Amino acid sequence: METRLKILLSQQFEANPLCVALGASDTSITSGEAVRLVWETSNVDSADLSDVGSVPLNGTQWVYPTQTTTYTL
Repeated sequence: METRLKILLSQQFEANPLCVALGASDTSITSGEAVRLVWETSNVDSADLSDVGSVPLNGTQWVYPTQTTTYTL
């Protein structure tokens, strides 16, 4: 039996951005499967994605989690 992992998303703001969107291509996967994270920001100077580091203000990132993971933008 395959164990399913959960992909959780979270947003943190230091200022009041006009809009921040963070999404995932799937929120329940098998360990090591690919998940595409997608985000858009507005009214911010920089963006960091947990477990990834500095990222473009708008972009995508493929991740391959091996445990339940919360990604924070």
